[in-house]
Amino acid sequence: MDLRLLRAMIVDDQAVPRRIAVEILRGLGVKDILQAEDGQDALEQIRRSSVPPDVIICDLDMPRMDGVEFIRNVA
Repeated sequence: MDLRLLRAMIVDDQAVPRRIAVEILRGLGVKDILQAEDGQDALEQIRRSSVPPDVIICDLDMPRMDGVEFIRNVA
């Protein structure tokens, strides 16, 4: 699989872990990386997008909508 074609999303309310995840993915060659601060923001981005992410990395403990509720909604 060509990781340059992969679309990823990082969902985390903390900027530092989100930035670290982005840098790791970029280091692997992933170019298209979406970022969201919580589950609600992530769902809104997915709904607006014509192409859903291939991979979602999600924190479980977040405000407004936690990671478990987000996963339920995405499923």
